Amino acid sequence: MSTIRDGDELAAVDLGSNSFHMVVARYEHQQLRVIDRLRESVRLAAGFRMTAR
Repeated sequence: MSTIRDGDELAAVDLGSNSFHMVVARYEHQQLRVIDRLRESVRLAAGFRMTAR
């Protein structure tokens, strides 16, 4: 297991079927400080057509 140190940057990603979220944070003074955030709408199944076989 690694140790997180002051100044380290971390990212968390949440990819759902309709949305994508990413948060980037810097670890400082035993806390995470958000430095960037991205939210986008996505359509993972767009254009996908199921066919019976």
